[in-house]
Amino acid sequence: YSGQKDIVVGSPIAGRHYKETENLIGFFVNTLALRTIFEGKETFVDVLNKVKVSTLQAYQHQDVPFEQLVDHLNISRELNRNPVFQVMFNFINVQDKDHIDLKDISVEPIFSNYTVAKFDLSMDVYENLDVITLNINYSTDLFELETIERMGNHFKACIEQIIKDPLQSVRDIAFLEQQEQNQLLIEWNSTKTNY
Repeated sequence: YSGQKDIVVGSPIAGRHYKETENLIGFFVNTLALRTIFEGKETFVDVLNKVKVSTLQAYQHQDVPFEQLVDHLNISRELNRNPVFQVMFNFINVQDKDHIDLKDISVEPIFSNYTVAKFDLSMDVYENLDVITLNINYSTDLFELETIERMGNHFKACIEQIIKDPLQSVRDIAFLEQQEQNQLLIEWNSTKTNY
């Protein structure tokens, strides 16, 4: 989608993998930079395995603070950009509110809309029982609402293609809607005849 072969995506991690920290109150979240290099011919399953390996390797070093990683890599800082990645992916496994037992306390999830995008693009995926909800937060300086809606539709089309055939080459996954394909062909043909 980006046209790049070397992709780095940020992902938060809870930071509570030690039994001693499970019941402590406080903010332990760290950010992982997940890097995947694409060759171009891989199947979706191949790419999924690469992402799995990259993620497991990052989990082994999850105690290294993100700021320390940035300092170690000696990356120059800019006020308007994250130094390592510009896209954040967050998978959240949400328990159904009926399964949370807090005795006499009623629990209900609250979702708030961010007024400021922290990254160029953030995708939050919420899994609650058998329902998956997707939330995309984006920089309005970089993207129009129509672009994000189109990107969401492309993501859905990719998922549908992958479900049909997870062993197809990633480069063969069709994510454009029929109308978009027709529009591109018509525009391409009209520019070709103008030369």
